[in-house]
Amino acid sequence: MFYLIPVLLVLGYAVYSWYWQTTISIYAKYRISSLIWSLLLLTFAFNSGMIDKSDLFIQIFLAGFILMSIVDGFGGISEQRIIISGYFKRSVKYTDLAKITLIPVPRAKKPAVMAIFTTLKNQSYYLRFSKTIEDLIPLLNNQTTDQVNIEIQNLE
Repeated sequence: MFYLIPVLLVLGYAVYSWYWQTTISIYAKYRISSLIWSLLLLTFAFNSGMIDKSDLFIQIFLAGFILMSIVDGFGGISEQRIIISGYFKRSVKYTDLAKITLIPVPRAKKPAVMAIFTTLKNQSYYLRFSKTIEDLIPLLNNQTTDQVNIEIQNLE
């Protein structure tokens, strides 16, 4: 019964993340690192004997933890916010943005753009898109206010 609170927290966070994922209109590239780190942590916990696999609450917690890790890899642009990949912050309001930096990434087959969203508190979040800068700028201009500066940089 001790595990009921962590199970509810993990499942609640997974539902919260899933909600924000459903609002995305332009998806960023999936960030697989959250899933990889979760699986590495679980592998370590299983191999070290820290997890009792026979407990039902542990099984539900692990399923919720893996679900949360899968859902957390999705990010993108929604009408209300930027949806970012991460456990501690899932979305950033457009009104909290100070600057957006777009960097075209040279690729042979598909276009790619790295977008760095900097907030008024000088925190930065990045997403990668399989779009061109010309596709992203009108979308971002429609969502953001005039105070948000959109700048384009090149990799040098």
